[in-house]
Amino acid sequence: MIFIDTETTGLDPLKCSIISIGCVVYENPSVRFYMEARPDPEALIEDGALSVNGFTRDYLASIGSAMYDMLAAFTEWYAENSKDYTVAGYNIDFDIAFIGQECIINSIRMIRIDRRIDLKYLFETSDIYKGGRRRLDDLITALGLGIERRPHNALNGALAEAEAYARLVEKRSLLPQSDLDVIFMREI
Repeated sequence: MIFIDTETTGLDPLKCSIISIGCVVYENPSVRFYMEARPDPEALIEDGALSVNGFTRDYLASIGSAMYDMLAAFTEWYAENSKDYTVAGYNIDFDIAFIGQECIINSIRMIRIDRRIDLKYLFETSDIYKGGRRRLDDLITALGLGIERRPHNALNGALAEAEAYARLVEKRSLLPQSDLDVIFMREI
């Protein structure tokens, strides 16, 4: 199973662009992928998205990798590392919609997906969900992990999701403490 997270320039995959992809192989969390790319030239860049992910317009303009290069590297990494074509993540359909749209724009074959596991759904149907907000931070706080460090990083997001899945579903920790210290901070 591959946990996938993206950071984007907004919420609409038809108007906005991916700016980073992070992945981790659940069965071997030391196998990871992370890359950033300049947004598509025509992409809408929403200030609200930048305030969440911590990227700036100047930083986005300075990224050396083109979208095609990031997608080619990601799809190759995925093909080499996915054993059962199962993808997982928090609100995974959001990430898959963006990846699919970027693959269309850049004429790259979309990754094969046979199964999707949505951590958001698992949280909403779990005994630790008590109603109210349903963000990833709400889940990881309910699991006692704190909150994800800011600014967001797609690799840290994928790792946070994998750790949350292990604790929610398998009732165990997945990552070493050194990774947890980098990904999470205790709420103040």
